[in-house]
Amino acid sequence: LRRSLNDLLLLDNLGVPVEQVNLALNRAQMRTLPFMYFSIAFLFFAYILMQVFVLQEPGFALMVFVSLISIGFLLVMGWLIQNGRFSSKRSELLAAIIAFTILISLQLRFYLTGEPQQVANLALFVFGTAVLFFDTRWYLFMSALTLAGLLHALYLFAGSDDWRYNIVVFLAATAVGLVAHISRVRAYRRTEIMRIREQRQRHQLERRNLQLRTNMAAGRQITSILDLDTLLQHIASMVWEKYRIYYVGVFLPEGNGQTLRAVAEAGRAVNGERLNLTAGAKGHIGWVMAYGESLNLRGFGEENGRFIPTEKAPKTLSELLLPLEMGERVLGVLDLQSSRPVRFSQEEIPVFQLLADQMAVALENARLYAEVTQFNQQLEGMVAERTDELQTAYSHLEQLDKTKADFITIASHEMLTPLTIITLNAQMFMEEEKIQTDHMYRSWVEGIDRGVVRMREVVETMLDIAKIDSESLTLHMAPLDMHFFLQQIIKRFQGSVADRQLK
Repeated sequence: LRRSLNDLLLLDNLGVPVEQVNLALNRAQMRTLPFMYFSIAFLFFAYILMQVFVLQEPGFALMVFVSLISIGFLLVMGWLIQNGRFSSKRSELLAAIIAFTILISLQLRFYLTGEPQQVANLALFVFGTAVLFFDTRWYLFMSALTLAGLLHALYLFAGSDDWRYNIVVFLAATAVGLVAHISRVRAYRRTEIMRIREQRQRHQLERRNLQLRTNMAAGRQITSILDLDTLLQHIASMVWEKYRIYYVGVFLPEGNGQTLRAVAEAGRAVNGERLNLTAGAKGHIGWVMAYGESLNLRGFGEENGRFIPTEKAPKTLSELLLPLEMGERVLGVLDLQSSRPVRFSQEEIPVFQLLADQMAVALENARLYAEVTQFNQQLEGMVAERTDELQTAYSHLEQLDKTKADFITIASHEMLTPLTIITLNAQMFMEEEKIQTDHMYRSWVEGIDRGVVRMREVVETMLDIAKIDSESLTLHMAPLDMHFFLQQIIKRFQGSVADRQLK
């Protein structure tokens, strides 16, 4: 019977846990219980007045006494529930207490009067309890308890044909009450399931809206701030303020690349002073830097061979590491640490990765801007030397050289700014679900992105040619991992070599 009732009440929860639906129903029931307790107490008071001044049935003094006790009990219980003295998990039991209190009075009146018509009151009671409970087991228990009292009364007072008619009425009320109860429970469960789903979807939309606004704000800062340290610190602080993450760090390689240092930090873990966390080439951050893949850590332990204690803040329980990629190069790592376990879901990683890609664009812009600045400084130094020697003879040439330097600075900066905006918007388009599912639109967006990458290469090539032309190109000698270098070259040109059938 229990399995059959469960099948009858079974609904598609649409991904909502059963425990969460039951808790929501208990809370909804708990909110109505104070009103029910006070209302039943008022009805008991009206019943006392009717007994004293109208009915005056046999044994009415005992019925009035019991009703007075019931009124006091209901008022006290209603006050306790209203002041939060009971857990919502007790809502069904508290509803059963109301039903049991009413049943005692009905049975007492039944025994004192011995009238068959009192069965109608029990029938109304059984039907009323159908809308009192959410748990079908409680409803069946109260119905069985009422039926037991009725059978006992039949044993004591049976003798007329009126009893059979009233018993039929009672059974009909029980059956109708069961149908009403099942319909009500199904309707309430469906309502709570839809409400919980609506809250979930609204929460997800709010988070996506927050992420989108954060990415747009980061994009605006990238196009307006050229100083790298200031820009990265602005973005780190903005991410912390928007998401309230325990620690936000931007790590860049230093020296020979064997260590990475946090160039920007924000969060509660910083406490007004930078932590200056460092990361080795074999740690979590170094792994992301080497392989260019994101890493979502839900816990820390010695069993993880890549774990380095100096890489995390003191109270970190979960961590998300994202590469700052530009093309096929990894420029750094964005480190998001939380003091809560399992803080970062898989659905959030693409959004955070988009933010990391924007920071990579900022790093690349800063590098190009630094090269342009250095190039301009070199040109200005050369012009100054020639000016000192040939101030009079080459005054006109000095003006031309300065104009050339200014032109290169302005032109390169003006070209990089729109390229940055185009790259940002192209990446945001590629994250859209409609773009991902439409092959034609996706190919257009990928074509835009490839064109922007090619344009950046053209700008860098123009700068290199200008340096070579002015004999200001500086060579920096450094050790090289030849095996890794050759792998990168093969990876980059493997497709073109195969297309041209070259070896």
